[in-house]
Amino acid sequence: MSTSHIQDLIFRMMTVDLLRIAKERFTYRELSQMVGLQITVLSRYVKGHVLPSTERAKSIWKTLNPIVGLEKELLETVKFDE
Repeated sequence: MSTSHIQDLIFRMMTVDLLRIAKERFTYRELSQMVGLQITVLSRYVKGHVLPSTERAKSIWKTLNPIVGLEKELLETVKFDE
């Protein structure tokens, strides 16, 4: 697996973590309205059944990060090997 592929997977997993944290503060209905995705799709992400695509993860991150404000915390928690 290439480094860029691994970094992509890490970002997608970080986005799911951000969604999980947002889910503690908001209902699926509220999250659905914020990010423009169906409740069932969000539920599958939060429960870990599937990962969002890279483009969808970017969209979710762009919307939720300013609201939940955890980018710094997540980056400090997740360690990248270089």
